[in-house]
Amino acid sequence: MYSQEMLEKFNKAVESYENKFGKGAFDHVVPLGDPLTDEDEDIAEEIETINRAIIMGKRLPELDPDSDLKPIY
Repeated sequence: MYSQEMLEKFNKAVESYENKFGKGAFDHVVPLGDPLTDEDEDIAEEIETINRAIIMGKRLPELDPDSDLKPIY
C-alpha cells in the first residue's frame, strides 16, 4: 500500500501539473502505472514522470475522448 507521504507527493505533483497546463489537465492523462500495484517505488516513478513533463513543458499523453478504446481497470 502507498505510504501517506508518497500519496501527498503524488497529489502535489498533479496539482503542479494542473497549475502548468490548466485545471482538469490531468483528468484525461493515459494511466502512468499499473493500477494493480501499490508500491511506493511505482508511485515514485509516476511522480517523476509528472515532474519531468512540467519541467519540459510538455503535456503527458492523453486518452482520446472519442475513441472506443478505454482502459479497463
